[in-house]
Amino acid sequence: MKFNYGGYSDTIYALISGQIYSDLEQKQPLDSVEICSSRLEPKDTITYTDSLGHFLTGFCSGTFTVRIKKKGFQTIKLINFESDPDQISNLEAIMQKGEGEVIYDISKRKINK
Repeated sequence: MKFNYGGYSDTIYALISGQIYSDLEQKQPLDSVEICSSRLEPKDTITYTDSLGHFLTGFCSGTFTVRIKKKGFQTIKLINFESDPDQISNLEAIMQKGEGEVIYDISKRKINK
């Protein structure tokens, strides 16, 4: 999993773009992967990857948990995503077949060390 807090653009939202794969060596794009972001609010934001595994999702300011899910694969859980307006970040993830959950802490303090 690669995550980079990126530079800034001209938007009021923080954006994450990226691609999800199913195989480390062949990098097979995964379509219809659910990207779900949540805070303490009851309403989650959900988007899906396209046929090439690409996605783009936006966030208001705050700290979020992002879940990447597809049936038959381990869920990837990114905790402590810190969104700033105008920020564009990039994510590249490879999902492993199986069950369970893999957790990554992507707080800026840990990523920028």
